[in-house]
Order: sequence, then C-alpha cells, then structure tokens
Amino acid sequence: MDTKPRYEQVALSLRARLSSGELRPGDRLPSENQLSAETGVSRDVARKALQLLVNEGLIESLGRQQGYRVRDVQPLTYHATRSELASRRRGATADIWMTDVMEAGRRPAIALSVYMDKPSSEVADLLGVKPNQQVAVRRRLRLVDDQAYAISVAHFPKWAVEKVPSLANPADLQPGPAALLSEAGHEPVRIMDRIRLRMPTPDERDILRIPPGVPVAEHVRAPYDEHGTAVRVTVTVLPGDRWTLEYEVSPRDI
Repeated sequence: MDTKPRYEQVALSLRARLSSGELRPGDRLPSENQLSAETGVSRDVARKALQLLVNEGLIESLGRQQGYRVRDVQPLTYHATRSELASRRRGATADIWMTDVMEAGRRPAIALSVYMDKPSSEVADLLGVKPNQQVAVRRRLRLVDDQAYAISVAHFPKWAVEKVPSLANPADLQPGPAALLSEAGHEPVRIMDRIRLRMPTPDERDILRIPPGVPVAEHVRAPYDEHGTAVRVTVTVLPGDRWTLEYEVSPRDI
C-alpha cells in the first residue's frame, strides 16, 4: 500500500506521463477539475499535485482559470573548458559565448552595462584588492532566443583598465577582454573555478524568470597570469533548468 500523501501520488503519475513523452513541452495538462475526476481525488488535492510540479519547474501555471502547461525549456551546454582556449578565441568572430550558442543552432543576444563598483569580499580577495577599492564591472545579461538565460558579471582591477582602457567602455569588445589582456602581457596560465548551487535571489528570479523551486549554479572564474595575478573575476549565474556545465580534463592534469 502506497503511504505517500494522495497529492504526491497524483504528482508521481503526472511525472511519469512527462518522462514518457506522453505530455510534451507546450502541452496543456488536465485542469484541476479534470484531474480530480480522472484520479478520484478532491480538487484541492489535484491543485496541490499540480502546484508540486510547478515548484519543481516541470510545468507552469497560465494564470487564474487558465490551467497548466508543460514548460518548454531547451537546455544548453556551457563548455566551461573550451571557452577559455586561446585557439578558439582567436578563431571566433564574436563573443565566445555567443559563438557557442550560435553553433548550437540558437539565437544569442547580450545586454551589456559597464560601470565602476566596489566588489564583494570574495571577488576582492581573488583580485587581490581592498574591498573598498572600486573595480571595472562589465555586466552581461545573456539571452537565448529572446529569453534571459544567464547573468555574467566580470570584474577587472584598476591596473587592467590602465593597460586596456577599452575595458571601461560600454561596448562589446572584439576579440574580447581575455584576448586584449593577453595581448597586454597577461595571458592566463591557469584558471580557478568555483561552482556553488543555491536558490536564486529575488532579483535573479525576476530578471531570469526562474520558476519556483529551480536552483541556480553560481560559477566564479578567476584566470591567473604567469605572475600569479588574477586578471579578472567573472561571476555567472546559470538557472539550473537551462544549462549543463561541461568540463574537459587533459590526461596530463590527472
């Protein structure tokens, strides 16, 4: 005998229909009344089952009296290793992230803002600057097929802006900040990544339109030059329902 609450049993049945492909992205789900009649539960129990799947990011509510729909989310792969390869950056004609998205057959766009700001204590520590010392910030809202997919915020210390003044310009840079800093004598020789999983902040939920129950991955990346100096620190927020992070490790590093 199944001892789970009845609404969990109904939700489990709906999940099975989702995983089998019976219910596909964009399909409408049974209404609360229909689900109640199909499963022999009250409307309140049917509503709780549907809300559970909303909270898991599997379906979305269309609003009062409009019912529910299977979410149509097409995840992308973030090639966390390949994106930093100098050979790949040299051959790219656009932002390397945009290049990856286009190669996946999707349509990328970037909303860029550039400003001076005080870094977080973590970013300041990685950059080797004082927490009250301002740094140049290049903030990108990354969009895929007109939907917000990620927030990427790159921080550059004062010395980097002095060597590459265009870092402080509110314009997309080609061949890109990493290549420009390499040309200025600060080519990365190693990269430190930190990845933490957490729930989104209210601002992140609003900007990225993250449904209830969906976590984000916060990716902190600090490339270091041959002198052991971090040339930048980038913090990227990736909704968990839209991304797969992929790393490649050379056998020489194992």
